[in-house]
Amino acid sequence: MNKLVLLSLIFSLVFTQVAFADSLQFDFSGAVATSDIEGQLQTPAGGQPNRSDLARPTFAELGIDHLTSFALEVGVRKGKHRIFLAAHAIRKSEHTVLPMDLLSQWQQFSTGDVVDTNIQLDWHQLGYLRRFQVSDRLTYDLGADVTLFAFHYQLTNGTLQVDRRYDKGGYRLGGAINYSLTPQLTLNASAFVPFQNGGAAEITTIDITGSYKISDSLSTTLGVSFHDIDFKDGQTFPNHIVARMEPRFSIGVSYHSNE
Repeated sequence: MNKLVLLSLIFSLVFTQVAFADSLQFDFSGAVATSDIEGQLQTPAGGQPNRSDLARPTFAELGIDHLTSFALEVGVRKGKHRIFLAAHAIRKSEHTVLPMDLLSQWQQFSTGDVVDTNIQLDWHQLGYLRRFQVSDRLTYDLGADVTLFAFHYQLTNGTLQVDRRYDKGGYRLGGAINYSLTPQLTLNASAFVPFQNGGAAEITTIDITGSYKISDSLSTTLGVSFHDIDFKDGQTFPNHIVARMEPRFSIGVSYHSNE
């Protein structure tokens, strides 16, 4: 409850200050990224031991070691203040053969089973950043966001099926550094880290992006990033989802209204 109160105060302050700031500006960006992925989808039945294997299945044994993801972000800025909303679509379907026996949600799959897997690791964010001007070329932003992790895991061999879906929230602190190398080329480095305890989806992101302005309002972007998702609940035998997407390489486009 204290964290919700703190977050409410932060966003109340944001909207209060935005109301008295300068002219309104809008921005939009979209990107596609490709990355390796490692981790696990420990998904028990009823939170009880001996109903699922520990730290399994891994992405590797489901034949998932690489994926493509998509991101969209819209923002509004007044003066030094920016509020943004972003969606990250991370999904993968795979057809493979199990390399070893697997117990998942009290369903016993066998070595050699031909299985179909569908995973969804989508997450969304609503955030605020305040800009600080250091020089004509250098600025930095500080802020916070709330996240929503939308998880879905489905596994079937044609007879047995595991299907688990849930949404989990989280809170993060973060910031960015922006440096203009030339009037057209800008480098950006940003990081957001979770600040809640267990029971929430902990999403850590580190992004380094180069932006090249092709017009007054339109830019292209290239980036490399490191995204980690870690969710563990408080059950006796917990749901424990770990997804490490390192490194991610992205290409995209961004638009912002003229100042």
